[in-house]
Amino acid sequence: MKKSVKKSVLKVSPYIPGKPVEEVKRELRLKSVIKLASNENSFGPSPKAKQAVQKSLDRLYRYPDGGCFKLRKCLSDELHIPADQFIFGNGSDEVIVMAVRAFVGEGDEVVIAKPSFLIY
Repeated sequence: MKKSVKKSVLKVSPYIPGKPVEEVKRELRLKSVIKLASNENSFGPSPKAKQAVQKSLDRLYRYPDGGCFKLRKCLSDELHIPADQFIFGNGSDEVIVMAVRAFVGEGDEVVIAKPSFLIY
């Protein structure tokens, strides 16, 4: 049985990532470049993030709490919002997909900006 990809998928242009900083510096003969694309932080991770990663190294072989209990409780206490009102995901794409699955049904119309990211 042969399955064909939908024609609309064949029309999607592939994502072309920005050039790495090293390549831009080399091509333009620059000593330093601050990259403002690709959702990358030009300043690197914060010292607190580095400390948190270092502290967690001995636990990396275990899956984290998928329900985010500690984070949910801390945010609830700090913001005075019920803990069950928070949604967590692996980045904004996953959260958007969860929202669409929760609130958009067959036959509904959704308005998005164009151009936009492929996931939307």
